[in-house]
Amino acid sequence: MGTSNMDDTTKEQILGCEEIGVFQDSALFLDDVENEKAAKKLRRFVQLTDERMGMLLEALPVGMALHQEQSIVFANKALSRLLGYNQQELIGKHCLDFIKSDFCEDLIERFARVFTHGNPINEPGLTVVGEDGTQNTIHLYISLVPWEGRPVAQVVIQDVSHIQVMEQVMHKQAQELASALFAETRARQAQREFVSVISHEFRTPLTIIDGSAQMISRAMAMGKTEKIEAKTAKIRNATVRMNRLIDDILASSSIEKSAFKISPELFDFGALVEEQCNQIGGACESHELLLDMDGLPGTIRADKKACTHIIDNLLSNAIKYSPDADTVELKGWQEDDLIYLSIKDYGVGVPEEEHDKLFGQYFRASTSRAFRGTGIGLNLVKNLLHLQGGEIAVESVVDEGSIFTISLPIKGGRKRSQDMNNTL
Repeated sequence: MGTSNMDDTTKEQILGCEEIGVFQDSALFLDDVENEKAAKKLRRFVQLTDERMGMLLEALPVGMALHQEQSIVFANKALSRLLGYNQQELIGKHCLDFIKSDFCEDLIERFARVFTHGNPINEPGLTVVGEDGTQNTIHLYISLVPWEGRPVAQVVIQDVSHIQVMEQVMHKQAQELASALFAETRARQAQREFVSVISHEFRTPLTIIDGSAQMISRAMAMGKTEKIEAKTAKIRNATVRMNRLIDDILASSSIEKSAFKISPELFDFGALVEEQCNQIGGACESHELLLDMDGLPGTIRADKKACTHIIDNLLSNAIKYSPDADTVELKGWQEDDLIYLSIKDYGVGVPEEEHDKLFGQYFRASTSRAFRGTGIGLNLVKNLLHLQGGEIAVESVVDEGSIFTISLPIKGGRKRSQDMNNTL
């Protein structure tokens, strides 16, 4: 049967089938095009994600690497700067090759367990060695992460050297602050004690002066001149004591404020020692002062007023702290360009563990608590000597006595012309 004899219904059925087939092919073609577009978008998205991730890793301020089981496959710029290698040079190396540690074998085993068991590593206080031998303290973090369809170790190396330096600086500053606070507390306590002591030191001679003045008044009314002379001597001694105390306080205050000015002049140091011995010995009948100044030069160039303070304090202390002895020995001599003066007493002495503290401001030895005093004398002596390039040393044994030895530069003095051996 030919085509021309087909009825209209059959033709329509055939045409309908053909149209359906064409439409089906077109639909399949359209699906392929859409899938390809979606795949391209996905690949572009993955590429952008990788690029952004790479940029993020590069921007990290800490060293970071992606590490396969045997070698680095990616390293950022921060790690490159820390280790001193360029980024390409780090590819293929093992991150533990740069670690200096006493337990490297343990680290290698733990690194293997990152891949086998997923156990992370978090290890502070390691040392990393750079290409030029530079060593830095680091904190090491290692954990397993997925990368391009397979697990790799993410190695983070944080340089904490600057943090340690800052911690050390802060620790030092904290120690200095604590020391300064402790010193300030001690100074305030010492100052309060000093005010209490100095009040007593002034009150004692004032009481003597007042009592003696009253006795003089009564003696004058009764015509007893011999008592007047005795009381007048007491008043003079009390006045000398007060003046000496005031001079020491003023001198110590001036030194503390850096206001004390040294005025060098030529004078006979041995004669000054003799003069002070005569002055103090005249008011003290309990001790014999034995002098040997033969070894001193005729003159030295120094501050005479400062030297008077020095001799006066040391000699007064020698007498005061040897109440059960009857002699104090003074010896002067020269060695090279220095003069020396030693003052030896046979008194209470100073414990050896207190020798270093003896010249501190307001310090008083434990063996001196039974005696009056302010604690500024020896500190003043040391400072007055240092201002002139001099030194002071002490040898002392408890209950046996002390020897204080001072030294001063001669600075243009001349030889001694006469023997100054004396007994006062």
